Amino acid sequence: MIIEFRVQNFLSVKDEQVLNFEADKTDKKYRDYFVVNAGQYNLLKILGIYGPNASGKTNILDALQAFRSILGPQGLYAFASPVFFAADPAYNAGHSKFSLDFLVSNSGNYVKYTYTVVFNSAAKKIISEKLVYFPKRREALIFERTLNEEEERGFTLKVPKSINLKNADSEAMKANTMNHMLVLSCFSKLNLLFPQAKDAFVWFQSVLPSINPRTSVKSAKKWYDESPEGKKLLLQFLKQADLNISDIHIKKMDEDIANEILNFITVTKDNVREESVREEVVREMQFAEYDLKNNMMRKDELKFTNYDIYLMHTSVTNENKEVTYSLPLLTESSGTQRLFDLAYPLLLSFIYPSVITIDEIESSLHLEIVKYFILTYLSNSQESQIVFTTHNLFLLEWDILRNDTVWFTNKEKDGTTALTPMTSFNGINRQKILKQYLAGAFDALPNPRHFKFDCDALIEEEIQSGRRTERGRRTEQGRRTEQGRRC
Repeated sequence: MIIEFRVQNFLSVKDEQVLNFEADKTDKKYRDYFVVNAGQYNLLKILGIYGPNASGKTNILDALQAFRSILGPQGLYAFASPVFFAADPAYNAGHSKFSLDFLVSNSGNYVKYTYTVVFNSAAKKIISEKLVYFPKRREALIFERTLNEEEERGFTLKVPKSINLKNADSEAMKANTMNHMLVLSCFSKLNLLFPQAKDAFVWFQSVLPSINPRTSVKSAKKWYDESPEGKKLLLQFLKQADLNISDIHIKKMDEDIANEILNFITVTKDNVREESVREEVVREMQFAEYDLKNNMMRKDELKFTNYDIYLMHTSVTNENKEVTYSLPLLTESSGTQRLFDLAYPLLLSFIYPSVITIDEIESSLHLEIVKYFILTYLSNSQESQIVFTTHNLFLLEWDILRNDTVWFTNKEKDGTTALTPMTSFNGINRQKILKQYLAGAFDALPNPRHFKFDCDALIEEEIQSGRRTERGRRTEQGRRTEQGRRC
């Protein structure tokens, strides 16, 4: 579980911003639902971020996802472009920083880890990387990596003797880590007997890909097909949402993959230009190309599995006859599709401890359904966490969220994002919380200035501008004609 996340110089975040999951010790409200007792920590299971458009709410979620992404084989090349704070020249091409305090559970015991990465997204270089843990509540170094251009790999790696890492394993870590990659990511390639770091790497896999209004969770279909228990949970969740759904049918189909995919991989492999990533990408492409060719040689064709979802509806006619019919998921309302996509990470959070980020949780959903989703999560999850952004003010008024679960983003004059917890404000009145928010007690409000546009004046200005342009054209033409006469 996350204790605290810190981010600096990333998109709209300039100076370090902190998102903390520790529960307010003085708030006893709904404690059994909101708070997880994890060793010496009491951590919140849910956080909601409010703020005006373009204030950086989504960027806070993106920062957490970016931390997860650069742990992949692409490293900093997971960023299509530099991610530094662009509004201040002093921060352009500067160093960005992610730091995360989190707990790893092992046989009921919780061990705190702190993982910090400093990087330059423009130069595609890791500046420093440090992983520590607290096995007996005292900090102990697992490894530390620092930029060193004089070294063969461009960095130095320090692993304390107490880790008991073999020299061969240490050299393998260096050999499999490029300047744009994280040392921790090499655990996806190496089977090292290095449990302290491996536990941290495995924990990051629990940070599920972010859910936004355009997300379609394709992996959900396979899970529902292979997990009868998952399918039952999904059906129960959709039924209780009052969507008039009585059953779910999954149609599994094997479809051929055309030779164009093999051609695409071959062309992509040959067109990789960046020397710093060419070796890594080409090696991965070669494996994919080899597997595809072998499959085609064995079967003359390669197949992939697709899943079509049909939702069964039951209704009653005017003659009180029960009628059942099915609709493909893609023809259902956007709200039903959205709830179907949200159901997958929700149900996983009941079974596996996970971290979920949801952008605009209320997108396409009725306010009561958002309330149903949150209450279902709080009632059934054990050691999972959700961070979501929202504009749904009724969650405040309905008293669904505790004070310590609410955060606000503000856009400062210089364009930077300021992240602030509700608990930092004085005079909070839960009975009048919505009025307080709309009155600006917590800032985090948009400030549109004018509602009426003088269209007549705009049209007249356009006409006058056209006339001035025409007069100027005629004057220039006359001047040229007069010059011609003199000549």
